[in-house]
Amino acid sequence: MHVFIKKLEAKLSPLDIEKKTQLIKAYNYFSKSEYWLAGKTFATLALKMEKDNQLRWAAEIHACAANAFANAGLEPATLSHSKTAINLFIQNHMNRNSVEFYKVIMNKLTHKGMITAANTLMNKYGLANIKEIRKGQNKFRPKKTKLPSNCPQCGAPINPLKVFWLDSCTVECNYCGISIHNQE
Repeated sequence: MHVFIKKLEAKLSPLDIEKKTQLIKAYNYFSKSEYWLAGKTFATLALKMEKDNQLRWAAEIHACAANAFANAGLEPATLSHSKTAINLFIQNHMNRNSVEFYKVIMNKLTHKGMITAANTLMNKYGLANIKEIRKGQNKFRPKKTKLPSNCPQCGAPINPLKVFWLDSCTVECNYCGISIHNQE
């Protein structure tokens, strides 16, 4: 979770101080095992992101809220934020995030004994749906690629073999999620 939060902080760097402060506050609650407070703080921030039409970040932060609520043993809140996170990941073509989050949250739900929530997610998003999402990954990758070596927004390294191609000319930064166009 710590590395994930650091990545989120880098993504949020162009955003206002209030949102960054709230993210750090949520992380601090999480690191102190105050999971209910962490979940509530993440949830509030995710809703602000949605309201401001920052849907990619909202998806990530709903996922954080789901994880925090799962750790707190709050099945309904975990399920609600899990569904919202997965829906936003899919709507925003964040397919890799969707698949990874699905695996993590299903494992956590099972481990925590939240079988009703796990079954609900499996029925709605199941492995067949997740496999379809995964099949679509990188299907657009062109034969010749010329991408910048680093992301123009966050500076993260860009590896053409490990990025998600949104279409035949555009990739998604693995760290901040912006679209980067192929220069070929």
